[in-house]
Amino acid sequence: MNFIKQFLIGAIGGFIVISIYFLIPFNNMTFPTTTVLIILYAIVLLGWIFCFVIANQIKRLAKEDLVGDDEDQAEGIINKKLYDYSFSNNVSAIFAVLGMSIALLKMHNPLIIIGVIVTLLSYSMTSYMMKLYKLAYPNRNLPDVGDKKYAKKLLEISDDGERHVMLHGLYKAYNFANIAFVFAIIGISFYSLVTEDSQLFSIIVISLLLLMMNAVYVFSIRNR
Repeated sequence: MNFIKQFLIGAIGGFIVISIYFLIPFNNMTFPTTTVLIILYAIVLLGWIFCFVIANQIKRLAKEDLVGDDEDQAEGIINKKLYDYSFSNNVSAIFAVLGMSIALLKMHNPLIIIGVIVTLLSYSMTSYMMKLYKLAYPNRNLPDVGDKKYAKKLLEISDDGERHVMLHGLYKAYNFANIAFVFAIIGISFYSLVTEDSQLFSIIVISLLLLMMNAVYVFSIRNR
């Protein structure tokens, strides 16, 4: 039932996107590259600021000497804020990569350099998030991000409730990604048809990613 619901949502979303494309003459529109990149990098900067605000809140809560219900409540708040930090950081990283890609396509050298720096900084903030985790949970032997067995070690130190939450979220993301990739392929195909600008390479890449994602998921479970 959930799959049908997600499929319908994806279908409606794809229909809206395609309808917007046909209604708006994108081919006749011009966008100032520099302005678009400045907006993207500004969004990245706002994401960083939000991350640092959250990081300071986590540090302050972690330093408080609490016991009993107050400690449990603070731990719940810290956990939510860590997820907020993760989401904001991931959004910043995605926009940074998007900005760098646009700069590369337009061969805008100064903005390419800025894009590379911004992208590297965005992804380096992931390691800072692990420092926040270790600060918030000093008694837990949290693995390093660069550890080859990071996922396995993280699951080993997590309790049953935490594993259930993580696996539930990952499974929902997996189902959504399956549907999103399929509609992305359909959308790109329509784009190629209407603009007569073949996007076959993009379609092949997305199809391969979809195949690999399903292969990794199925065989990682099948071989247990």
